[in-house]
Parts: sequence; structure tokens; C-alpha cells
Amino acid sequence: MNQKEEIKINVGYISYKLWSMKLEINAMQVLLDDALNHLKGEHVVSTLLIARDHLNNAERERERINDMADKIWKECDCGKEDN
Repeated sequence: MNQKEEIKINVGYISYKLWSMKLEINAMQVLLDDALNHLKGEHVVSTLLIARDHLNNAERERERINDMADKIWKECDCGKEDN
């Protein structure tokens, strides 16, 4: 296996894991929003808001890592077939 093939596999795996992470983050955000709509109590709401902020930060970090993976993919011309 040459270096380009190894990069393709690694970047593909990273992209898959980031996609999976996006689905999980979105599901957690929906659950948190639902909880915020139904629960009462200042402490509970503030804890849920903090959790939602952490999820939003995780999504931004996921997007940043995904952009880096895309850049690596383009720099190694992984979209092109080897001749």
C-alpha cells in the first residue's frame, strides 16, 4: 500500500467518524431541546443550557476537523485515480 492509498483510507475513516459524530450530536441536541421545553427548575434548566453549549462547541470542533480532513484529501489528490 502506498502513502496515497493509506491517506485515502485514513481520511475516509475520519470523515465517516465525523459524520457519525454529527448524527449523535444532532440527536443529543434534539433531546436537550425537548427536555428544556418540558422541564422546570432553575438548576435543571441552567445545567441543560450548559450541556447544549458544550454540544454546540463539539459541533463547531467537528466541523473544523472535517475541514482539515477535506484539505488533506485535496492536497493529496485523493479524489484522482492513480495511473
